Amino acid sequence: MKQVKIPGWAGAIQVQLTNSFFYVSVFSIVIQSLTLWTVAKEDIIEMVPWANYWLFLGMSLLFLITIMLVDYKFMYPTRQAFLNEQACKHANPAMALLWSMDKKLDKIIKDKK
Repeated sequence: MKQVKIPGWAGAIQVQLTNSFFYVSVFSIVIQSLTLWTVAKEDIIEMVPWANYWLFLGMSLLFLITIMLVDYKFMYPTRQAFLNEQACKHANPAMALLWSMDKKLDKIIKDKK
């Protein structure tokens, strides 16, 4: 699929927002788990009498860590492969320098023969 080239500032905003949302989401997860515990506390305690908020929060964190490990094991390699491919396709100063050096190296090799 052909991609559309738009100014770099749009990507910069998207990257910065994505990076910032990490901090917001940590706070949000704690608040949401507290809200869920408050709303469902009686039902949870009825099913698991020894449950408390800290155990509930710990189980939530264990679930989050499990998701992170699955993402790292299966999704991260394919995501990085895709990002590497994208970096080679678009205006990338490092790739431009590499291609320039490759041409110069080819010229040096030809001159040596």
